[in-house]
Amino acid sequence: MHLENIESFKQADVYSMALVLWEITSRCIVIGDVREYEPPFGRLKDHLCVESMKDSVIRDRLRPEIPVSWTNHTGIQLLSSTIEECWDHDPEARLTAQCVVERFGEISNAVILPIISDTKSTQDSGNDEK
Repeated sequence: MHLENIESFKQADVYSMALVLWEITSRCIVIGDVREYEPPFGRLKDHLCVESMKDSVIRDRLRPEIPVSWTNHTGIQLLSSTIEECWDHDPEARLTAQCVVERFGEISNAVILPIISDTKSTQDSGNDEK
C-alpha cells in the first residue's frame, strides 16, 4: 500500500467493505441455509498473524468462499459479483465507492422495486373487489 497516495486508502476501504458485505450476505436467509457465523478468513484461525494474512491474502490471493447458493437469488447474485469486484487482487481494478453506490441502485431496481410493485398491485386489486 502506498501510504503517500490517498487512492491507496480508498482502495483498501473498498476491499474492507467487500469483506463486511460478504459477512452480512453470509448471514442472509434468502440464500437458503444460514451457516454458523464464520469470519471471512475463519479457515486461517490457527495462523492469524500479520505475516500469515499477508501470505494468504496477497501472495495466495485467498478470498472468502462465495457459495453456489448465492446465484439462486437475483439480488444476492448481483451483490456477490459486486463483492468480488471490490476485493480484486489488483487495487486499481477494484470498484470505486461511487460505483458500488450505483450497483446498489441497480440491485434495488432489479429486486426490491419489483417486489414493492407486486405488493402494491396485489393490494390495489384487493381494494377493487370491495
